[in-house]
Formats: sequence, C-alpha cells, structure tokens
Amino acid sequence: MSPEMSRCNAVDCDPARIPPGLQQAVTESARVLRARIGGNLLRLRRERRVTLKQLSRRTGLGTQLLDRFELGKSEIELRHLLLIARVLESDWRALLEDGEG
Repeated sequence: MSPEMSRCNAVDCDPARIPPGLQQAVTESARVLRARIGGNLLRLRRERRVTLKQLSRRTGLGTQLLDRFELGKSEIELRHLLLIARVLESDWRALLEDGEG
C-alpha cells in the first residue's frame, strides 16, 4: 500500500486519492441496494395491506421519507430498517433479499 493510501482512513480520506472506478462502483452498489430494499419494502407493505400513512403513524417516520425509501431515492439507516421490519412483522433480512434466489 502506498504511503498516501495508508494515511487515508474512513474519517478523512481525500476523494482525489480514491482509485479510479472505485467511487463509481461503490455508488452503483449503493444504488442497487437502495432499489432492492425499496422494492422489498413496497412489496411487504402491500402484502400486509398497510398504507404509507399507516406505516408512517406506526413508525414515526414521515410519509415522504418512507416513499423515498420505497423508490430507492434515500438511504435507509439501520435503525429505520429494523423499525420498519418490526412494524411490518417481518424479518429485517427480507428487506435485503435480492429476489433472485
């Protein structure tokens, strides 16, 4: 590892030192994961016949935020993922499934 990269840590890494293509790969992976979680959230919510408004009341999260989660437009914090899964009476891992297995 180069001396420059060894000084780079998760707290203060200079984006200019990130290897070419890595940032794009990370960004794409995050997008795919957001879309997967969102699709699973929407599917589970509909299967449970819960409206966004009802889910919002039960979780304390805003309907707009929940909608953005379902559309894959916002990253979801782990605590929110766990809360939503609990409210929907589902294992949290069901929100991460890729649907291909």
